[in-house]
Amino acid sequence: MKRVRVITTLLFLLLLCGCTSENVKKSFTPPDTPVITYPSIEESETLNGYRKTETPVTVYYANIKSKKYHRPECTYAKKIAEGQVRLEKDKEVLAKDGYLPCLICHP
Repeated sequence: MKRVRVITTLLFLLLLCGCTSENVKKSFTPPDTPVITYPSIEESETLNGYRKTETPVTVYYANIKSKKYHRPECTYAKKIAEGQVRLEKDKEVLAKDGYLPCLICHP
């Protein structure tokens, strides 16, 4: 009984002030928000004054003692002693110097 009284009182107040769901929907306008546009990756690279290299440079780790060369992520490349490592970008140069490719990482 108390619930019915509360509901009727609310409905009466809504009718008294003239608020209906149709009036609320018509009178609502979204606030003006600025549209933020971000530059694309290509634009931001040129805006910042740099360009990415197209292909990453691979450095091969060559063991002077065993005469084998490895990829940087190879487990055997990580085990080469500090004084026995040779870093080279070009594997043709290593092949000319008598180095063989690793049979595990296949550089």
